[in-house]
Amino acid sequence: MHGTGTHDWPGILAVVAEVAGDTAAAALARAKGGIRCYIPARARDGHWLTELVGREAAEVICGAIGGGEVEVPLAGAG
Repeated sequence: MHGTGTHDWPGILAVVAEVAGDTAAAALARAKGGIRCYIPARARDGHWLTELVGREAAEVICGAIGGGEVEVPLAGAG
């Protein structure tokens, strides 16, 4: 799975779009835009990220940026 590059995402959303696609970036922006959240180092069943974007997308997001807190921008949430 990889990004489509069809949207100009700000901040961490650009990384999410690159590795998991625009749909995952938009879902993250809608759910967590404007707040800091923890992205685990590995995707786990039941974690909010896995529930939000699915297991495959969560695994690549965790691999790219996981293991700490990130601030999710509001832009692109609409």
